Parts: sequence; structure tokens; C-alpha cells
Amino acid sequence: MKQSFCVFGKVQAVMFRRTFCLGAKKRGFIGGATNSRADRDKVTCSLVGDRDHVERFLEELQVSEELNSWGANVESIELLDNFVDLKTHEVTTDNVENRSCSGDVEFYI
Repeated sequence: MKQSFCVFGKVQAVMFRRTFCLGAKKRGFIGGATNSRADRDKVTCSLVGDRDHVERFLEELQVSEELNSWGANVESIELLDNFVDLKTHEVTTDNVENRSCSGDVEFYI
């Protein structure tokens, strides 16, 4: 399954993209995330993986009170009709570990 979606909540300046990509990688997904320039409460994400596992991960993102020690959380998810190519995302499961990380953060997902 290939699915792109927008997440809304406390998702920028709280290491959400890193948290999301590391969580996706840990579950065996290929994925990516990009901050919205127009809306600081929005990040566009894509996932590739088994349908049931992707759906479970999306549910987990929404029900987790905090996704990391910086307070990242998702209030809602809006599924997109079109898949956003992983090459266009700023942070991906391929590059997340090579990107610099500002400060210590604990990941809960």
C-alpha cells in the first residue's frame, strides 16, 4: 500500500518528522515527511507498506498523547488522494539517520 496524508497538531519544531520516519523505519515501512511552509501545524507524510500495518501506525499516531519527549502530537490525519513521491520529502526513512539532530529527544513510537 502507498498512502500519503497530512498530519495536523503539534508537528513542527518538535522533531516530528524525525520521530515519524524513525517510527516508520522501525516498523519496516518506507516513508517520508515534509513541513508545510504555510501552516506550522501541518506536515505532509507518505508511507509504503502492508495495508493493515500502515493503518495501525496511523491510528497509533493519533491516539498517542505524545510521540516524543519534545511534545509532538497529532490531532488529526487527512488522507490524500494522490501519493506524494518519497523523493520529494525533506526527511525520509533513507536519510533520517544521516540528518543532524538538534538536541536530545526520546522517541515513544
